[in-house]
Amino acid sequence: MKFEEHDLFKLAPTETQLRALFGERDIEEFISRRSGAFAELGYGSKIPPRSQVLKDMCREVNLIRRPLLFGPRGVAVIGFDRARYEDLFGAA
Repeated sequence: MKFEEHDLFKLAPTETQLRALFGERDIEEFISRRSGAFAELGYGSKIPPRSQVLKDMCREVNLIRRPLLFGPRGVAVIGFDRARYEDLFGAA
């Protein structure tokens, strides 16, 4: 299976790239609530508007839930999900 890897820590995404990758999906799916950035930015029970979250993700890539796997029709898996990986790639 061919794939392309993108290291967010070497090359942070732009807002335009994130908008294209995430599409219309709920931004909260892509937020890493376990990251230090989540708390440092004051996120809590009330998540800021999508536009602010995208700006924050560009500055603090740890705020982006990883890994993100994209298929030909968009996002395939957000975060680590062994069962979903096995569905997509077969059991190891």
